[in-house]
Amino acid sequence: ITSSARVIIAAAGGDEKKAKLDLNLLANGTSWKTVQDNKGLTSFCIDTRDKHFSFEDPRATTSDPEGSKYSTQEWMEAISRAKDVALSQSIANSYSGESQYGDLASTMSSPTSASGGDGGGEQQSIHSVRNTLRKEPGDNESVKSRKPRFSKRHSKSGLAAVF
Repeated sequence: ITSSARVIIAAAGGDEKKAKLDLNLLANGTSWKTVQDNKGLTSFCIDTRDKHFSFEDPRATTSDPEGSKYSTQEWMEAISRAKDVALSQSIANSYSGESQYGDLASTMSSPTSASGGDGGGEQQSIHSVRNTLRKEPGDNESVKSRKPRFSKRHSKSGLAAVF
């Protein structure tokens, strides 16, 4: 969930970071709600004009249905916060004229010396507002313990025999 009120769905695990699907929560006809199934587990769904998406906690168990309720509540609060942030940014940009400046700056290129040395402070402030809302897993050690990209057994040219 991003601060521009988008839900980006990508494959779990792996190193591929391509977004498989991007849902705009501010689009017309988009809504979301919590749903409780017949086992007592709570999940949430996002409806767009074309599709219906259901999101369930894979760790939810029928022995502890309250766990899925709290997890769903956290996601719904994150969606609500993302929508509020996106709306406040769009309102602030429409009043200050920064959105026009941002569009102009992204379409025109100029050397850094022509724009005041470091590229201009105004454009930097626009980019510093963009944040991503994430629900972090408990352990960050899995990110640090990745396998090396290339095998240590290969030579620089890749043609040497392995002994």
